[in-house]
Amino acid sequence: MKTITYNKLVRDNIPDIIRENGDTCKTKTVTGEELRTALREKLCEEVAEFLADESLEELADILEVIHALSVDLGASPDRLDEICAEKYIERGGFEKGIMLLSTTEKEQKEAAMPARQRKKKTAEPKPPKEKLITRSTIMSDYGWTATLIKKYLPPPQLKTNPNYHTAAPMQLWPESLVLETMMTPEFQTDFLKLQDSRNVQKQREEEKKQRVRDVLMQYDLNALILKARTLDRHFVLHYGPTNSGKTYQSIEALKKARSGVYLGPLRLLALEVFDTLNDAGVACSLLTGEESIEVPSAGITASTIEMLNTNRKYDVAVIDEAQLIADRDRGGAWTKAILAVNAKEVHLCFAPEALDFYKLLLHDCELSLIHISEPTRPY
Repeated sequence: MKTITYNKLVRDNIPDIIRENGDTCKTKTVTGEELRTALREKLCEEVAEFLADESLEELADILEVIHALSVDLGASPDRLDEICAEKYIERGGFEKGIMLLSTTEKEQKEAAMPARQRKKKTAEPKPPKEKLITRSTIMSDYGWTATLIKKYLPPPQLKTNPNYHTAAPMQLWPESLVLETMMTPEFQTDFLKLQDSRNVQKQREEEKKQRVRDVLMQYDLNALILKARTLDRHFVLHYGPTNSGKTYQSIEALKKARSGVYLGPLRLLALEVFDTLNDAGVACSLLTGEESIEVPSAGITASTIEMLNTNRKYDVAVIDEAQLIADRDRGGAWTKAILAVNAKEVHLCFAPEALDFYKLLLHDCELSLIHISEPTRPY
């Protein structure tokens, strides 16, 4: 067996990808000064690869390393974008292709003058530049909400986004104003109430996750795999980024079915499918952990994924956001649905990075794959 030595920093998921491909690898985790050195070496490596290839993929690798370096320097990627915006506003970008060939400095001209003719320069101190921060920074770094921003801050300064010139203008506020506002008694009273509400919400979320874990612990994975191999099913894989149309195509197949089920991660997604199908004249019921709406003569149900009934038979099943099978808290629900949903045709919708995993899973479980679709938006 051939061993290849790398000794370099790689993206976080690379070891898992190597193991999924049937190979082995040795890794170690670096921190502190060792991580700083590795990041700088990685930046040089990625720049060299971009200069050799000049592809967007290589450019994206450089950007990822830059974001990691930003965090190492104690700033979020958003803060880095703000600095970029400030420099763009003050000095411009590189769109015009201006090359600086030379300059003539006044000091060199005045050096030939007699000392008595030279004007003494007194440097006037520049006023400190006001630091502007974005809405996202105010919310992420200082814990504000959109409601607090609207209540306590004046209308923002609007600046062109240097990274996306066609996007909406950036909304900026002086950081000093944000800090001064946070010291007022009225703001502190509202902020304490917000913190209490967040703590209650966090506790509820943790309790909800624990209930999900308790349910998932009841599943016997080996039994699910054996059941998967006995079911007569065919799979259709829809993969693509957000808003690419992958769910749209699967819902079109669901509309034509006499019986079917949509399984998604959120109540809002299930509700959206429920409304879409009923508006299209296809009777559809709704079933989530919070509510149940039975529509007369409906053969289709839009549901959150934990509510799947594996004993019921369907013509078509749509399992949305299937890359969440990797989620530590809820991934078991997708495992159960994919292996045990009793449908003749199963449509899996997921992000591109999960494609190789699902092809391998279907192969290992001896499940029939009839089509792989990389959709485009239907409009």
